[in-house]
Amino acid sequence: MVYALAQELGVTSAEILQRLADLEIPITSASANIDPDTAQIIRDFYAMIPEVN
Repeated sequence: MVYALAQELGVTSAEILQRLADLEIPITSASANIDPDTAQIIRDFYAMIPEVN
């Protein structure tokens, strides 16, 4: 689910949903299931962003 992935990554569901929309992936709800390949795309994206402390 989108919200579980957001918790895993330490971001909001809204941020994940926006990234999905940017990638033209039709998932529009935080409670929607997200397939493993799409979840990995999102994980890879956030892995490339340096953390701001």
